[in-house]
Amino acid sequence: MSSSASLAFRVGRAEYVIHVEGWVDLQVAHPAETPTPPPLDVLYRQAVDSPAGGLPLCERVRAGQRVAVLFDDASRPTPTATLFRLLAADLCRAGVAEDDIIPVYAPGLHQIDDRQPDTKYGNLLEHPHLVRHNFRTSKLSYRGVTSRAVPVFVNSVLDEVDLAIGLGQITPHMDAGFGGGGKIILPGVSGKPTVEQNHAFMLAPGSRLAKIEGNPVREDMDEAAALTNLGFIVNTVTDNQGRIAHVAAGDPLPAHRAGAAAKMDLLRFSVSEPVDVAIVLTDADYLLAAMGPMLYADRAVRLGGEIVVAAPSRLGWAARPDVDAELVPDVSLMRKSAAELAWIVADRDVSALRLATTVFNYRRTAEEKRVTLVSESYGPADASAFGFEHAVSVQVALER
Repeated sequence: MSSSASLAFRVGRAEYVIHVEGWVDLQVAHPAETPTPPPLDVLYRQAVDSPAGGLPLCERVRAGQRVAVLFDDASRPTPTATLFRLLAADLCRAGVAEDDIIPVYAPGLHQIDDRQPDTKYGNLLEHPHLVRHNFRTSKLSYRGVTSRAVPVFVNSVLDEVDLAIGLGQITPHMDAGFGGGGKIILPGVSGKPTVEQNHAFMLAPGSRLAKIEGNPVREDMDEAAALTNLGFIVNTVTDNQGRIAHVAAGDPLPAHRAGAAAKMDLLRFSVSEPVDVAIVLTDADYLLAAMGPMLYADRAVRLGGEIVVAAPSRLGWAARPDVDAELVPDVSLMRKSAAELAWIVADRDVSALRLATTVFNYRRTAEEKRVTLVSESYGPADASAFGFEHAVSVQVALER
């Protein structure tokens, strides 16, 4: 049965009116409404006292033991200061001396920690026992080899503690499926050779957003973590309004999978089969911010189908590209083909590796599907260079 409708949407400051006619199946997907979640300390207590895969945290440690608490960088909105405070109090109650709790900054390839330090970290970055991992310069310890022949070298601070606990956030990740879990080890506190070889798997077909099973990047990360003494994680999950709605805690693998399932429940919309066309409506000031939603749509569109991305991009490509050069791919990478980006990854130049793999996902989508860009700032020439087509409006894109 065909559908005919005029649909009006307001996304932030952007307004869209779309008329469709003759479509066999028309679905509108939007973030689910969720009730106000309990406070973080309540969610934390529930998770830590009834963890996935084993005993409560208080029964996993004892007096005289040393514990490393690994935490992520400022590009993740994990409420690190609060989680560390709650965790440290639990460890002390279980008999661990305060001086035997070692905070470890685990940024992976990200070496920036100065953004919003008070909000995320409190005074944690001034902790007297803080260990800052650097994938190039930190002293490393060899832990074995994964089934994919990746040698696992991690910060040697893990040799000095009885237990490592990972703090983080579980959110969809374009290569590893989801963040969180064992990712705090690889790349979090891993050395350059380990990170380079693992990140090369990002070229594999199974390396996709929100995909865990059969994802070689995620599976290799989990194997690497299992070779270390990472024995417990505390990972937060946010709802569609950015509020912490769930805390996953316990053994790294089952706790992470439970957290990823909770995140998918908050994000998921169902389609009976892959669709022909997906329209992604954003109010993105920066084009880079619209690329993530494009990858979500990619999961729902058949090979050879079309994704229309409406991204005003009023301020250009990305926020603070000069400051965040280690985190933000230069727009020039968008002008390279998937083959050229694959070469950069295969060459394993670690300075360009992460950014090339990020853009590779965008270009791979553009080469598998027709991507049409609707943007105020980027015209036909730019869109073509990015591997996209261009339209002046969503309506025009649909009528071609």
